[in-house]
Amino acid sequence: MEEILNEKQTLFVLEYMIDFNATQAAIRAGYSKETAYSIGQRLLKNVEIKRQIEELKAERVESLKKTREDVISDLELIINEYKLTGKLTSNALRAIELLLKSRGWNEPDKSTVTHQGINITIVKPNQEIE
Repeated sequence: MEEILNEKQTLFVLEYMIDFNATQAAIRAGYSKETAYSIGQRLLKNVEIKRQIEELKAERVESLKKTREDVISDLELIINEYKLTGKLTSNALRAIELLLKSRGWNEPDKSTVTHQGINITIVKPNQEIE
């Protein structure tokens, strides 16, 4: 049997998603300031509240993923326009830079760190040491 949340509990879930602070979410949802900490902690243990929070988190992650994919797609369109026209604009250069950065391709293949007189070479995966 699925538990149905009351109005305050539903508001708590929505408020909690703002800053993930149970005490502040409880206060904003209308619970007493004096008992907000304990109520917030108790509400987070409620099975239905936990389920709804996890669903909202998953939706947020999915929407962020789509946004990132959209941005990368837009960058690729700008780069493709450069390939077609042969005109290297500042927009095309910036798009290339951002696309490389988003994929981690702008990082050096190898770096050396010295700690207490010991040189440590850090190599990106799938790279050979010279």
